[in-house]
Amino acid sequence: MILSATLTTHRESDVSQVPDLLKQIETPIDAFYGDAAGYYHPGTYAALDHHEQRFNQKTPILTVIPPNPGFRSAQINDSEKRNGKIKRLHDLIPFSLKID
Repeated sequence: MILSATLTTHRESDVSQVPDLLKQIETPIDAFYGDAAGYYHPGTYAALDHHEQRFNQKTPILTVIPPNPGFRSAQINDSEKRNGKIKRLHDLIPFSLKID
């Protein structure tokens, strides 16, 4: 079930819409789906972390965002959620991700 959605123009970034989209949802959510070009960004993961904290979620939000063409491997300052996502991708399809 889709709980919140928006369309953006070329003047707006998709990731800039995530906090407002999540504010429209007054309940914990199970999953977040987004396309690589627009949502594969630290700001998305920060907004999702905030939503989890807002509702004291016991189960983390499943984040389904494929890596974008400029994918970079895990960095020391990345969020735990991003690093977990990268590990999961490596576990599922280790041959498809180029490691820097």
